[in-house]
Amino acid sequence: VILGKQQILKIMEALKSGFDELASIIPFLPAKLILELQSEAFNAACEEDFKALDWDENGKLAPNELIPLVQHLCQSQNLAVTEDHCRQFIDIFDFEHDGVMSLAEFALFSRFMIIMAYISAEESLIEQSTEIVEEVYDHVAVEELL
Repeated sequence: VILGKQQILKIMEALKSGFDELASIIPFLPAKLILELQSEAFNAACEEDFKALDWDENGKLAPNELIPLVQHLCQSQNLAVTEDHCRQFIDIFDFEHDGVMSLAEFALFSRFMIIMAYISAEESLIEQSTEIVEEVYDHVAVEELL
């Protein structure tokens, strides 16, 4: 099922609000993750990915060049991604206000996505741990009743 424009707009808003909160999250990230995101290897990977998306080799990513990336990011949600959605996506990370994404903006975007993935994984682990604790507690409570 392909979801409509409203779903994509919700995702864009979530991205923007998540980005706005990033500064308050960074102090709580593991030092290893922060070092990785600041490493030369990470910068080189960003540059390589950027060049792969920069079809016209002008050093900027236009909305149409971001379509494959945004489609990949949204594929698990079965969303129909348009060039307009990519333009909105660029707006979130376009600190130079030129309507395109520079390498520096792309690297920032990449860091943001990795941090969000880390947070999501941590939340999932906490949920799983909570469920296990609740199951054990329920089992102990039942045994105490017997």
